[in-house]
Amino acid sequence: MRYACPEIPSRAEYELTELGRTLPTPLRTLGRWAQERIPEVLAARGTYDSLH
Repeated sequence: MRYACPEIPSRAEYELTELGRTLPTPLRTLGRWAQERIPEVLAARGTYDSLH
């Protein structure tokens, strides 16, 4: 959500919606998944680079 503040200079404040507040848990899960697979990603990148 965006709140405009009637000030000079103008500014706005932002706040996550209820739906947005549900996002951190799945993002942490995705982050852990990515961290655990860094070696596989780097190996795949190396394979690709050696072929192209």
